Amino acid sequence: MARIKKPTIKIVLRKGKTLANGKSPVFLRLTFNRKAKYYVLKGEQETLSCEAKKWNEELGRYNRNKELNLFLDRYEFRANQVIRNLENTDFTFQSFEEKYFKDYDDARVIPFINSIIEKLTTKKNMALPMFIEIHEIEFRNLVQKLVFRTSIIIS
Repeated sequence: MARIKKPTIKIVLRKGKTLANGKSPVFLRLTFNRKAKYYVLKGEQETLSCEAKKWNEELGRYNRNKELNLFLDRYEFRANQVIRNLENTDFTFQSFEEKYFKDYDDARVIPFINSIIEKLTTKKNMALPMFIEIHEIEFRNLVQKLVFRTSIIIS
C-alpha cells in the first residue's frame, strides 16, 4: 500500500537573503511532494528577521526571545490547523493559502475598519460609514488581495 504524503511545515531563517537591517528574514516553509513554498512572517509592524547567530536552526526559533517565539508559535499552530482541516481533500498550495490567509482579514483588518466606522458613527459623521457599508463586499475582496500581496513571498 502506498504511503500518503502529507504536507509539512517548518519555520526557517533564509540566510541567503538579507534585509535592509542586515538580518535574514524568517519564513514559514510549506513542503508537499518535494516542492516548497516560503511565506514571509510578519511581526507587529515589520517582517520577522534575525541574525544567524541568534537563531536556533534545529528548533526553528529565536534564541532567548520569548516574545518573538510566541509569534512563531501562532503562525505554526495556524498552519498545522489548516493542514489538519485539509486532510481529507486533495491538498494543493492554493488550497492551503486560501484557508491560511482567509481569516487574516476577518481577524485583523475588518474589525479594525468596523471600529473606525463605529467611532465615526458616534461622532455623527455618517458619510464614510455608509460608503463602506454599501461597498463592504468589494472592500473585503480588496483587503484579501492586499493581504496576499503583502503577506506572501513565494520562492
